[in-house]
Amino acid sequence: MSLLSSLFAGVTGMTAYGNAMSIIGNNIANVNTSGFKAGRPIFGDILSQSLGASSQIGRGVELEKVDTMFQQGSFSTTENITDMAIDGTGFFVVKNQNGTFFSRAGNFHFDSAGYLVNPEGLVLQGSQIINGNVTGSVGDIRNENLTGTPKMTGNGTNGNGGVQIAANLDSRVDAIPAPGFNIEGTSATTNFSTSISVYDSLGNGHLVNVYFNKTGVNNWEYHVTADSSDLAGWPGTPIGGQTWPPATAQKIEVGRGTLEFNTDGALERVGVSGTPTTYLAPVAPAVAYQPVFPLTTYPAAGTPIQLSFNFSGGATPNQAIAFNFGDALTAGAASAPVANATGKGGLTQYGSTSAVSYQKQDGYTVGSLRNISISQKGTITGIYTNGQTIDLYQIFLADFKSPSDLLKQGKNLFSQSKDSGEPIIGPPGSSGKGTVIANSIEMSNVDLAAEFVNMITTQRGFTANTRVISTSDAMLTELVNLKR
Repeated sequence: MSLLSSLFAGVTGMTAYGNAMSIIGNNIANVNTSGFKAGRPIFGDILSQSLGASSQIGRGVELEKVDTMFQQGSFSTTENITDMAIDGTGFFVVKNQNGTFFSRAGNFHFDSAGYLVNPEGLVLQGSQIINGNVTGSVGDIRNENLTGTPKMTGNGTNGNGGVQIAANLDSRVDAIPAPGFNIEGTSATTNFSTSISVYDSLGNGHLVNVYFNKTGVNNWEYHVTADSSDLAGWPGTPIGGQTWPPATAQKIEVGRGTLEFNTDGALERVGVSGTPTTYLAPVAPAVAYQPVFPLTTYPAAGTPIQLSFNFSGGATPNQAIAFNFGDALTAGAASAPVANATGKGGLTQYGSTSAVSYQKQDGYTVGSLRNISISQKGTITGIYTNGQTIDLYQIFLADFKSPSDLLKQGKNLFSQSKDSGEPIIGPPGSSGKGTVIANSIEMSNVDLAAEFVNMITTQRGFTANTRVISTSDAMLTELVNLKR
């Protein structure tokens, strides 16, 4: 009898719409849950009853699936630097002793052990960066590099720049008469000077002075000195009678060289003298030993001007430091032209007061981790008190061929299912994955207006099914009354 079937069809409708109301209620309850993805009911009719070759009557409705909607949620800005949101597709990969999970919620923080964890203590996964290279091995992200290692000032090779000085040397000044530079009277025997701190292998800073004295038309010398208290011994080869350290602290000339300019004020060529070969004995008690340098040489193009510093305190001995005075027009003993050189990128000689326009060196001392930053590509960079920035970790995201088939595990977590496919893990921005936005949280993607409309239609559907049952019951009552 089809009346009985209509009763059961009404029951299936009430069950299906009751479950649908539960889905709507869950969506509304999570309207403020970070990274929450709303669900929606997918209904399907139940196998029909055949009445003939081509006639069928349906037997009701069932809730086939709760589909997870992965539309992008809006972003909320936060004050926490480790809060992150994903702009686009992908999931954060988090892990604990129960396994690996995936989440869109990016409320992370460092715990007491230094791990970057979510509120439930699951550790964010990524790959460590060592010396600027991503190791590629996925593991826990842990902030353990709290100390920034020092870097000694470079020697001009392999990207280690050393000291760079850009300055103008006044062409109008008179040349210093022979014998020229005297470390005992630098104010009278030089025309200009500048100072810069360089760093040894232990991160100790040492003040270095660079003196310039004009020796003739378009010709200058430079002299690099350091305090004796910063050095472990006399540069070069000491001679008999020289004791170290000197009785009183004094400036020690570590190296020297020559500078040639053309008639346009551009730097023509740079020469360098090596380590002192000997020292002239002092002529008076107050006069220091005078170093004697070998003949000036002219390095070929691309060869850095290096001076050797034997710093005290256990640092690397005879540290070579490069001094870059600019792109000289020629190089080498034969004054060969240097391709693309302007002669005006460093030292110049114009009719203007001597002044430094730019100087820097690439060493730094030891530092402590002060802060971190997170880039859109998911690179976690440490910012240290010594001004150094070090890339520490690469965050990895996971993507799936069918994310709607992931299983919800509560706590804003998803797990892999056989229908979702294997996770495709890689850095943000790769293979279609979204990018990471720091200081932000992805909000729930629940649309309250849409949920209220769904609530109305679901309620109407449920009410209509109850009417089917009550009407069928009335019809059955009329049928039973036919016997009276």
